[in-house]
Amino acid sequence: MAEEVSFVKKFEEFFEAKYRDRIEKLALEYPEKRSLEVDFRDLERYDYELADELVRSRCRGACGPRGGFEHGGGKGGLGVQAPRALLQPARQRSRAGCRVGQHRQLICIEGVITKRAEVRPRVKIAVYKCARCDAVQKFEVTKNMRPPDVCESCKRRALSLVEEDSYFVDLQKAEVQELLERLRGGAPASHIELWLEDDLVNLIIPGDNVEITGVLRIRPPVKGKGDSYSKYIDVMHVERCRGSSRRSR
Repeated sequence: MAEEVSFVKKFEEFFEAKYRDRIEKLALEYPEKRSLEVDFRDLERYDYELADELVRSRCRGACGPRGGFEHGGGKGGLGVQAPRALLQPARQRSRAGCRVGQHRQLICIEGVITKRAEVRPRVKIAVYKCARCDAVQKFEVTKNMRPPDVCESCKRRALSLVEEDSYFVDLQKAEVQELLERLRGGAPASHIELWLEDDLVNLIIPGDNVEITGVLRIRPPVKGKGDSYSKYIDVMHVERCRGSSRRSR
């Protein structure tokens, strides 16, 4: 835990040293603009070892940039709803058929968008209220969080989600396929699912050539449908390139 806090602290110092003016400007533009775009080369120039640790370390994924930005952003007046720093792009590109050994690592892939689903709401801060004692509890919804069922105050199973007081963000799923010109020997093209949140939704459409930076994650199988896990990328940065009109976010 102490090591994790130190990792986030280093990013807080990085944002303070290199991006303070941009964070203050973002605070004035919020909520119309809700993300800070960070050039990976700035991080490398500031602290190469920190950049290398971010790319190679597991478990941390995007927690350093996000945690450091949220702490630093809070000082700039963004508060709890400042969603992320968009890190672009990581130094090494991977194939769309990413290996499980890259799980929870920061990766960058290039490919073409083949599918895009509709935008759906996703709860980020869940507010629960007890029907017996009226106690209110807030929880940050993480990937592995289980909804609480027992009130911390009266210890009864009377909690219900208060949707109007909870904080939701937009979530959109898409799919990217590796570029056909990169294939060798007639091998089939690999595909991987993308999860895009908040102001990253609706940035891409099928047919776009893109460069994606994000954290590779695995998702457990649906109950009763075997034991194979699926992979997806928790997207931090999108750049449309080549045949598409070039645009990054």
